[in-house]
Amino acid sequence: MDVLRLIGDFGILPVIEPINSKNAIPVSRALLKSRINVVEITCNSSKGIDFIRTVSAGCPDICLGAGGIYTPEQAKSAVAAGAGFILSPGFNRELIDWCHEENISLIPCCTNSYEFEEAENLGLSVVGIAGESNYADLSGVKMLVDTFPNMKFIPALGSMDDNLDELLKNPNIYAVRISLPCSEMDISESSLSTITARCNEARRKALGYSFAHLGINCPEPEMSSKVCESFSKTFDFSVRDLGNSNFVSANFEVMKKTFPGEHGHIAIRTANIRRAIADMDAKGIELDMETAGYRNGAMISVYLKESIGGFAIHLLQI
Repeated sequence: MDVLRLIGDFGILPVIEPINSKNAIPVSRALLKSRINVVEITCNSSKGIDFIRTVSAGCPDICLGAGGIYTPEQAKSAVAAGAGFILSPGFNRELIDWCHEENISLIPCCTNSYEFEEAENLGLSVVGIAGESNYADLSGVKMLVDTFPNMKFIPALGSMDDNLDELLKNPNIYAVRISLPCSEMDISESSLSTITARCNEARRKALGYSFAHLGINCPEPEMSSKVCESFSKTFDFSVRDLGNSNFVSANFEVMKKTFPGEHGHIAIRTANIRRAIADMDAKGIELDMETAGYRNGAMISVYLKESIGGFAIHLLQI
């Protein structure tokens, strides 16, 4: 399993503080209800290791990460209990070397520019941002992205709760760590529902689905121009010629030749097309990858194989 890819596909990494292992399975099932099957367990004490061991045995569909790991010895215990990846609250070269030798995915949470630079020099393309770092706010994240444009970052949400949407739209933000409300004493049906709801809301923001535009099929450029003239005359909408189509305002794409869809097409905007493709795959919805569109070498659009209500549907990252 490519753990880092899995985390990036979700865009969300839930974090659970150590709790009584008897609550491990109910909490894990609450996570799975939100279709998230990767989670970080903080291992500041033996409770974290016990939690990992319990979930690994009783709920194997979840990929478990051990957080709060400082040394190779701690990492060995976590992996033996069932951890599939390690998160370290700092840049520990000995731990990095051990994980590399054992082929264990590691996300070091860096604190300062020296550690980020060292991580880049070692070929670590995905790193966390330590909570005590000067970069652990929105302006700091933007500064990191400008300084290290080839790296991907996983910040902890914390005080940036109101900025989740903006963070997840940034292509250099690989995922965001979110703490889940789990106390040792209160694992009631209500609190489990809160876990599922928080993860569902974060997933919706990570995907960022929204209506982008409606496509109107015309068999030839002349008819496309006439349709645009009618919209412009009737509603004073502006018209832009984009080559294969004309755009009327930002909401209507009038094609110059017949495109997919009996009635036309609908574009659905997404915050991150990689995450959207993974989401479609998890739902069993097939995409027609031959229709994928690219800009500067990066995919920005792709059609679903099946139409909805006579409309072809394509994803669009803009």
